[in-house]
Amino acid sequence: MTDSISIAIVGAGNVATNLALSLFESGVNIRCVYSRNAENTRVLATKVNASAISSLAEINPDVAVIIIAVSDDEIGHVAHQLHDHSALVVHCSGSVDMEVLKGCKNYGVLYPFVVMRKAVRTDFTNVDFFIEANDEIHLSLLKELAKKLSNNVKPLSSKARLALHIAGVFANNFVNIQFITAQQLLNENGMDFDVLRPMLSNYFQLLLQSNPAEIQTGPAIRHDDRVIQKHLELLVGHPDVKELYRLLTAQIQKLPPQ
Repeated sequence: MTDSISIAIVGAGNVATNLALSLFESGVNIRCVYSRNAENTRVLATKVNASAISSLAEINPDVAVIIIAVSDDEIGHVAHQLHDHSALVVHCSGSVDMEVLKGCKNYGVLYPFVVMRKAVRTDFTNVDFFIEANDEIHLSLLKELAKKLSNNVKPLSSKARLALHIAGVFANNFVNIQFITAQQLLNENGMDFDVLRPMLSNYFQLLLQSNPAEIQTGPAIRHDDRVIQKHLELLVGHPDVKELYRLLTAQIQKLPPQ
């Protein structure tokens, strides 16, 4: 049973902190925490009643699952040091293939599809967890562990997970940089981002109930060249933003009629 399972957490950042706290509160036994920053390790370990260890070699030999929650570039390096451990070693990345862990005896992926911040607790109740493992036994173990946090647990291959991650980048990260750009343009003209909030609130309500293609609006979809030209003239002092405007306008105008 996952109530008695013991795990180790490698990392103390956004993902590691949220997973560790939520797993601990769900009754999972977190034996130890390790990260390169000793103070961050100590802080997180204290919160989950775990040992703060100073090297990967100190991970308890009887730990059943080791969760690697570090930057993508570090996953392989960490995994290489865990080759001799009998635990199920999993990473939490959307863009890293499970095979980066294949040197470990048992390995898999535990990917929560949500944006996390260390300073803000994530409620995993309705979050989708996508899992993968080197065999059915460990996939089942991973599913039980993930279900301590959410009922939305689904198997997904590394290739499909990468596509999901890219979709998330477009829908979240790339959208957010547009908000930052909008904020800068407003500030330059004596306005605050708050002026957009009612419009955005209405937009996201529509988005949650509709196909995105059905709610595309604006001068690009209407082929309103006069307005588009006025916008481009206003952006003359922002050549990068101006070019992005051109690219996005062209992309929108390639959409099939609804």
